Amino acid sequence: MEIASFAAEAGNWRTLIATLGEVGPQDIAAGRIDGAIIGHWDDPETLIALEHANIPVVATPHFQEKTPFVQVIPDDYAVGVQAAEHLASKGFRTFGYYGMCEATTFPWEILRRAGYLATLKALGFQVHVYENTVPDWWRFQNDEQQIELRNWLKNLPKPIALFTCMDRFAYEAIRIAGEDGFAVPNDIAVCGVDNCLWVCMMSVPRLTSIPLNGRLVARQAAQTLNNIMLGKAAPQKPIFVAPLPVVQRESTDVTAYEDSDVAEAYRFIRTHAHEPIHIDDVLAKVLVSRRSLEMRFKALTRSTLQDEIWRAHVDRARQLIIESDKPMWKIAEESGFRSETVFNVMFKRIAGVTPSAYRRNNSGQAISF
Repeated sequence: MEIASFAAEAGNWRTLIATLGEVGPQDIAAGRIDGAIIGHWDDPETLIALEHANIPVVATPHFQEKTPFVQVIPDDYAVGVQAAEHLASKGFRTFGYYGMCEATTFPWEILRRAGYLATLKALGFQVHVYENTVPDWWRFQNDEQQIELRNWLKNLPKPIALFTCMDRFAYEAIRIAGEDGFAVPNDIAVCGVDNCLWVCMMSVPRLTSIPLNGRLVARQAAQTLNNIMLGKAAPQKPIFVAPLPVVQRESTDVTAYEDSDVAEAYRFIRTHAHEPIHIDDVLAKVLVSRRSLEMRFKALTRSTLQDEIWRAHVDRARQLIIESDKPMWKIAEESGFRSETVFNVMFKRIAGVTPSAYRRNNSGQAISF
């Protein structure tokens, strides 16, 4: 969609879709195209033709080896960092990671794992990594895999926060945990990647996930290709596009703080995110002095009570924006904001974009890499 929109705006682009048979290796070799954007590609003949053609090529997937193409790709290391920060903010002291078999090397998985592990290490935590032995990553019906994962989940110390490299793995982990009597998120909190809506919404409980910014990747790829065709120098390093903020759902809607007052305050803020609550409302629930609670809350969560209240409201709004087509004034109301003006200001401050831009960015959740 974004490539088509850019082409329409440029005015002088004519786009051809290779997977529909509109262009092939013979056209590339004959010089009939001026540039290309490629996604996942399984046709080696076309890739070879592109490598030998004297035209700019922008690639949006990670390549296993060094590539001659300009790359515009999701920042998968940042995905891992974001997952670690989200789960650590819940107060967990024990963490897990479920990714690919070591024999299956996908650059995006390696980077997500690296960002997650490095961030938690810097915070002083160790991570239990699932070292499965089944190389086929579409292995959900593999009996050996199911036994391995079931045993690993069973033997993990609880409570634990688990990050998986994709939503499908998270769905699988939640299903097995439930079958074995473990409560999600109280025993095992789970976060995935891609925000694949049918997977996230079918999960029980619904799955927290990190959306890749597929629209911005596509837009940036088109802009980069256009710049090169206009004579600008091609980027020598990959262009990384940051993920969108975490979309929290029930699979991580929990707190594991050992301080019971802090945990109670956090739960109250999160469960009342749809209401216009204030710090006084939190203090009425947690019967301690404001100074004591503020100091202990900030020490454990690295956030003030007021900042957490705003964040809870915005997280609620993000979820409503993605999962409904309600107008913004209604989303503001159902997210606990007293006015749409305050909603717009706080949403942009915390999410980094306006509510309308966030809806546009997330309307293409089917885009994957």
